[in-house]
Amino acid sequence: SGGPVGIINVDLLKEVNFYSGAFPANRGNTMSSVFDFRLKDGRDDKWTMNGVVGATDLGITFEGPVTPQSSLVVSARRSYLKFLFNIFNLPFLPVYNDVQFKYKHKIDNKNHITLLGIGAIDDFTLNYDAPENANSPEDKEEAQYILNLLPVSTQWNYTAGIKYEHFRKHGTTTVVLSHNALNNNSTKYQKNDASNPDNLVQDYTSRETETRLRLEDYWTRNNWKLNYGINYELARYDTEDYSKIVTQEG
Repeated sequence: SGGPVGIINVDLLKEVNFYSGAFPANRGNTMSSVFDFRLKDGRDDKWTMNGVVGATDLGITFEGPVTPQSSLVVSARRSYLKFLFNIFNLPFLPVYNDVQFKYKHKIDNKNHITLLGIGAIDDFTLNYDAPENANSPEDKEEAQYILNLLPVSTQWNYTAGIKYEHFRKHGTTTVVLSHNALNNNSTKYQKNDASNPDNLVQDYTSRETETRLRLEDYWTRNNWKLNYGINYELARYDTEDYSKIVTQEG
């Protein structure tokens, strides 16, 4: 979405295809453009570990064989922005965590099963000590204003799926089942005092879930290519919103 940090660990990417138009038949319900991310398979010879220290987070990746016919690659990251923002005495303290994995099992040369998963938890808390630690009255006033304005937010999301592939001489049959969910929660108390329930001025929760099943067949012969299939999708969106407007008399 244009942010400085993406949920996908680029170290796990094998290739990325971008479609701005003329979308493939197996990419239905597309409105503008499509990014097709392909994750690499885990190593099948030995286990390895890779650690990364970035400008905003720490990450670790494991990959290797689970059995002679299967491999696994898994990655996890956690930010230390909360620590940095606290040092600079900022009134908000963000933390993001994400994990992703790919497990591939080769039943034989013609049949493969792949499990994929990716998820993230983002916490946005407030630094209530920021006004007291401010260097000037102006900084104190600004920090207090931000604290009185921003809510406490938590967001989590995940996507998980399983894919079965059957390879034949002139084509491939693929069956994919996936489920994804996105949850947002935001609360705000007047003067940031949560000890009294009457101080609650905002309580917002939303959840979006999608379940998809896709059967796809790809056939090629000489210079002819044919791609066809069937897709089922179930989507649901729920939201609860409580808001109270506080006014002052006089």
